[in-house]
Amino acid sequence: MIDITCNNCEQVVSQYLCDLPSEWRTQMTKVICDALGNQSFDCTDVKSCETLTSLSAFTVIGSQVCITYKDEKGISFERCFDWEDAQNSTLDNVDPRCITDQETWDAMTFPERIQAIIDYACDCEVITTTTTTTTSTTTTTTTAP
Repeated sequence: MIDITCNNCEQVVSQYLCDLPSEWRTQMTKVICDALGNQSFDCTDVKSCETLTSLSAFTVIGSQVCITYKDEKGISFERCFDWEDAQNSTLDNVDPRCITDQETWDAMTFPERIQAIIDYACDCEVITTTTTTTTSTTTTTTTAP
């Protein structure tokens, strides 16, 4: 766990919230960092909230995919979508930063994107990208007559 300071707060909090849509992540990060700068919180309050929220496993009946979310107050909500209808949506508005780089995401099909999201959620690993650069040199030799 990285210590949060006033110099790195937004960067650290943004990493923890990387699975949220970018607009939400940015706003929530600013609010959290502003709040941390203005007051201190009792960690037991956060832990009690944290242990209440949950997501169920996916259930699939035909082409209907559902998941149940339990909020901080213990109230459950079920959200469903039709897999066949969803394939018409390419997930272009998803920020893939936590899953892969933009170029790879853009090249994926809808089922590959869904699988990448599921794999990321199951693995809970930090994904790193390595860039390799290759250079070449040309040498010209001239001989005098």
